[in-house]
Amino acid sequence: MTFMVMMGMPFVSRKASLLPWRMRNIRGTQMLDDKEWERLRWQCRRGMLELDVILRPFMDEDLPQLSERIQRGFVRLLESSDLELFRWLLRGESPVDAEFRELIEVIRDHHQTRHLG
Repeated sequence: MTFMVMMGMPFVSRKASLLPWRMRNIRGTQMLDDKEWERLRWQCRRGMLELDVILRPFMDEDLPQLSERIQRGFVRLLESSDLELFRWLLRGESPVDAEFRELIEVIRDHHQTRHLG
């Protein structure tokens, strides 16, 4: 992980902290120890409550059962900025990356079916 100091507080770079995840199979919690799963869960915490409400339940409820390809895409998606995620998940804009487009649809569907009706 990359540690920096911002405004006198330690800060962990989001991209640097996700890099080790790319090399692991993250299918289900049984493949990760509790500490690693918590790190991914922490990465779902964003600067906007609206994103937290969508990403965290998706990770907890659906991500463990999805394909490894989708899971790896989710880890990569978390490297996106809050503004990009907000536009894609809440404003209905479409990412340029085809893998992200598919994943955004999966996340939206999860949120619609489980949390809105």
